[in-house]
Amino acid sequence: VIRRRYEKGHWDAVIKKYKEIELHDESFDGSGNIPEILERTRQHLAEHHLDYAPIAWLPCHAIDLKKDGELNAHVDSVRFSGDLVAGLSLLSPSIMRLIPDNGEDDDTDSQKDPAEISKERGHVDLFLPPQSLYALTGVGRYKYSHQLLPDNSIFQSLVNGKEIVVKRDHRLSVIFRDSKRE
Repeated sequence: VIRRRYEKGHWDAVIKKYKEIELHDESFDGSGNIPEILERTRQHLAEHHLDYAPIAWLPCHAIDLKKDGELNAHVDSVRFSGDLVAGLSLLSPSIMRLIPDNGEDDDTDSQKDPAEISKERGHVDLFLPPQSLYALTGVGRYKYSHQLLPDNSIFQSLVNGKEIVVKRDHRLSVIFRDSKRE
């Protein structure tokens, strides 16, 4: 990932200023315990977030997002993966915002300000500190869009009511997806 250039945008316009690479376990021969960490994470996800077996996993993706990069609101396509989308957050804290999806394939939401959509439908914010793991399954996977908020966004803690200003910097994440079941 280090030698790659940052992409200005993705074909679906969801992500901007990023690098992405597939992580195949066999490509880490003699490279420490990365395959072991990926496998332990898959086992955890299978045990706690999926209720079927055997599970076929798609290759993990590493996503390197610049400080001013964007991951805009989207629901991951069901054509490309199964019941789970999960991410291991590294390097920088961030806030992931989940907003109920309107379920329409038209472009009405693309014309609106994301803050306006959030105000209309409500939202759930997830604080993702470095070394955290999030998992989207079920309703969270299919009925909510997800996005990363920009640097200096405010996370409102439900535990103690405190506001945390999240300084999002260069972000690295590893994305896990199960394969679509036949």
